[in-house]
Amino acid sequence: MTADNQSETTRFAIGLLRGAAGALIFGIPMLMTMELWFLGFYMPRERLLLLLVVIFPVLVLLARRIGFEHTFTWSEAARDAIVAYALGILTSAVILTLLG
Repeated sequence: MTADNQSETTRFAIGLLRGAAGALIFGIPMLMTMELWFLGFYMPRERLLLLLVVIFPVLVLLARRIGFEHTFTWSEAARDAIVAYALGILTSAVILTLLG
């Protein structure tokens, strides 16, 4: 592994940690409210899927402007949006497991 690859990997890992910290700051209060739990239980699954699909272009635009790293192409921004989705799912799964 060259120094450039290692520094790029380090920058990406730092970006992931920053994203996880942001998810925790904004997500923990929402995870602890019963209104969101009930909304998730009673909202039709089609609407939840539609929400995930509609939010994806917003995440791509955010990744393009202020993502984990500077992106040069839209495919890189889409990759960062997928990573952001995965990071949010993983972070919420860890927090929900810790909360029981």
